[in-house]
Amino acid sequence: LFSAENEIGTVANTNRSGAWTKKMEIYKNAFDNEQYGQDYRSEDSYSTIVPVAYNYLFAGTYEAVMDFYDSHAVKSGLASRTIVAYVPDTFASKRPVFKSLSDKNKSYVDSVVNGLEAFSGEVHCPKLARAIDAWLEKCAREALETNDKGVDFFCRRSAVIGYKAGLLAYVLEGEKETMTVCEFATWVAERVMRNQIRLWGDLVEEQLEIASASGHKQNLYEKMP
Repeated sequence: LFSAENEIGTVANTNRSGAWTKKMEIYKNAFDNEQYGQDYRSEDSYSTIVPVAYNYLFAGTYEAVMDFYDSHAVKSGLASRTIVAYVPDTFASKRPVFKSLSDKNKSYVDSVVNGLEAFSGEVHCPKLARAIDAWLEKCAREALETNDKGVDFFCRRSAVIGYKAGLLAYVLEGEKETMTVCEFATWVAERVMRNQIRLWGDLVEEQLEIASASGHKQNLYEKMP
């Protein structure tokens, strides 16, 4: 399934009402295509468990996005499963002019989409895996040296997102594990992590500080002489 909505506030409102009020669990399970189920709600309803294959694209202002991804979304891990893209500032800019794709461009897009849809089977990309591992090690060093909890919190799933992007690049490169595949994967991972930190970094720091103060978790690195 795929959903698109220009105003994320509309999605936030619908998620708070109706029979399926816990849609956040569906969004979260979809990241790894995990299973989601529903028990019988009535004699006319049904019970089933299905693997979730679901992507969504929501747009909105900063306030609306933060309302949708509240503190629970950060604590539950949904935020770290989300790709954040910032729209460039358009202050005092001219009205955008859009044009239709040329027949050549349409043909190229169709060939790319058809190629991705036709691909199936297992993929083994050791170079890609090593590139992502090296990026994770870089993030670990940065987190230790700067005590940046946001980097430590978001880097792991950003690495998964980057790896998946690398697999798409692998297919588009004619199933060849080129340098472009590895560079694209680490670029995606880095950009996803930085944008997540930009949006939710302060909230993560705040929640981890609360957990540390309550005695559930202590930063031994800070206590070292």
